[in-house]
Amino acid sequence: MTVAGLPCAWWLVPEAGRHERLSRWIGALAALHGGPVFEPHLTLALSTLPEGADVPAVRARLAAAVAVPGQEGAADEGLQPLTLNTVGLGHDPHFFRAFHLRMAPSQVERQTLAAQVRALHGALGPAWDTRPPAFAPHVSLAYGEWTEERRRQQVRDTPIDPELARIRFDTLVGVWPRAGARTLDRVADWEIFLRLPLSRVEQAGTGDLVTRVTDRVKAMEQRGYTFEAADASFE
Repeated sequence: MTVAGLPCAWWLVPEAGRHERLSRWIGALAALHGGPVFEPHLTLALSTLPEGADVPAVRARLAAAVAVPGQEGAADEGLQPLTLNTVGLGHDPHFFRAFHLRMAPSQVERQTLAAQVRALHGALGPAWDTRPPAFAPHVSLAYGEWTEERRRQQVRDTPIDPELARIRFDTLVGVWPRAGARTLDRVADWEIFLRLPLSRVEQAGTGDLVTRVTDRVKAMEQRGYTFEAADASFE
């Protein structure tokens, strides 16, 4: 049973190849700086959980909102995979943006992002109060309370993987606080409650989705990934 008023974040998660590259990078930086490990993502929107949210019903509505390729208007509206260019590394004093990949959406891509937020809002309904985040699109690589010099040094010392010049996001993920938590201020309190491929073809084969995701997490843990608590305000 959900608790009304809790925060919820909606992520766009990269396709498998880029997901693996970014996960390795995030893990290496976490080991180097002592920060938490997290799934690579771009925050699409934020919501507030309404009373009595029904996750299966929500997933069904979101699945129905996924754009059908070739259908008139699908390029402009509906949830769909999205490819964005990266424009280098960035840093910020905010804990959750300490070190990140900066995205450079074109005007058309910005319109597509806005359309996805509208589609998300329409599928969830007004009670969820879904809205875009107040920060620019980015993919975080490390969280932490870093000094400005440390952040600048990391940017200077880090080569950019050319394979990450363009990133395709093909999955929508919903995150809320785990049982007993009231905020998303700590990575350890994050719980993924929904994972939806943004392709009708991929949706048709998601019967073993939970198994595949679990297997990926176990494989990451075997390579030394761990999930640690971190105090901060969530974005």
